[in-house]
Amino acid sequence: MGGGSIETRGTSQVRLATAAAALGLAAVLAIVSALGSSDRAGWLWGFGAIGVLATVVALAGWAGATWWGVFALGAEYTVLHIGRGAVDVGAAFVATGLLVLAELVMWSLTLVRASSTKPR
Repeated sequence: MGGGSIETRGTSQVRLATAAAALGLAAVLAIVSALGSSDRAGWLWGFGAIGVLATVVALAGWAGATWWGVFALGAEYTVLHIGRGAVDVGAAFVATGLLVLAELVMWSLTLVRASSTKPR
């Protein structure tokens, strides 16, 4: 905790960690689903790429892209399982991953705003 002219330590490090975790989680969600099917691989890789790209755009500062990333990655999982019987327990893990992804992106963006508005 800083005071006066002493800067608070770690805000940029926490932002970098949350951004890296969000990007890594988006990549894992995209790759795991895309590797799950060969007959729908084009659709899965497409949705995965859109999800990861939207996450990058969100981390660059446009918060609205977060929801496009979450939607695309959720759609990727849905396309993977359409017509393949009952939904498995993996749906709970993917849903949790999508929620955590959105939280990490928002946390990272909040840290950017907090560091840009603090008095110098």
